[in-house]
Amino acid sequence: MHPWLSDANDPYVRTPRHSNHGNLTVSALADTVTNDWDVDILKDLFVPYDVELIMKLSVSSQFDNQWCWRGDFKGCYSVKHGYRSSSGLHEQHGNMSGVWKEIWHLKISPNIQYFLWRCFHGVLPTMAALSSRRVEVDGFYPLCRQHEETLKHLMCDCMQVSPFWNALLSNHIPIADEEFVTLLVAILAQGNAVFKLLFVVICWCVWRGRNDVVWNNKPWHFPKIQFEIASKPAMFTNTNRDLEYYGVIILDSDGGFIVAKNGPLRCLNDVHLAEVLAIKEVLSWVKDKGFSKILVYSNCQTVCNLLNGSSMDYSYAGYVINECKGYQRHYESVPFRFISRLVNKSAHAFS
Repeated sequence: MHPWLSDANDPYVRTPRHSNHGNLTVSALADTVTNDWDVDILKDLFVPYDVELIMKLSVSSQFDNQWCWRGDFKGCYSVKHGYRSSSGLHEQHGNMSGVWKEIWHLKISPNIQYFLWRCFHGVLPTMAALSSRRVEVDGFYPLCRQHEETLKHLMCDCMQVSPFWNALLSNHIPIADEEFVTLLVAILAQGNAVFKLLFVVICWCVWRGRNDVVWNNKPWHFPKIQFEIASKPAMFTNTNRDLEYYGVIILDSDGGFIVAKNGPLRCLNDVHLAEVLAIKEVLSWVKDKGFSKILVYSNCQTVCNLLNGSSMDYSYAGYVINECKGYQRHYESVPFRFISRLVNKSAHAFS
């Protein structure tokens, strides 16, 4: 059945098809003498609603029957129009070109961009989406087993997920009755780049954690997801060329995330000075947190050797190293260990 009637919302013939219609074509409904519709045939074959719509169409015997693209005023197909028609996003959320530009310009990896694309098009394989496509699945959200796994419940509403928004986006908690895509459009349309990235990264990490539960039989571990969110490189950008930034992440003895911090440093483009200033800030901050035993990891071996050794250093960095050693009296134990930059990537992502 083809959409050839003049109703934009319902262009299909409503008359039930009968076997005696055979291979009847549209051209057989026209009167070749008057070059117009044969009203008697129309009334015999179609319900009144269809007859009314057919009569609104003009008849021309000068053209052969051919395919045309519905929705384009020229009847011509274009990839752009086909994309919009198949996705339905243009009609649902208005002009999406600005949103797509925001997505493709975010400082995130291509797989996260593709994740956003799937969210917008409703093809992220949530239980609700799979069920709507007649896939036999349990429709409940695997984390709480209390509600259907819609995109909105998965990302925002579930009690297992909402603490991420409470802790990290306390002033921008998603509204319960908002559609998730509408919410995402609103987030991307506002100007705060860091907030956009943080929102996207939270959604991505929640989705990855959910997949670990569903496909890898791993337990849902809130601190681990929180740590992954904090360590995503996409979340922080440095646009101030006069400053360097430090990042520190505190883990417990089992590797679980406790707390993280970052901030600016003025170090005159001196790498060693930047590292020792960062360690000084860390020691001061951790002391205020009340920790008595700590182990400090740094990917600068020279600085680790100086902090653990007793050699003299008369540079400005040397004076800061002495201040760091002075902080050691506030702790029962505070050794400094070298690790590679690759292992230390979480702190670098946070800086």
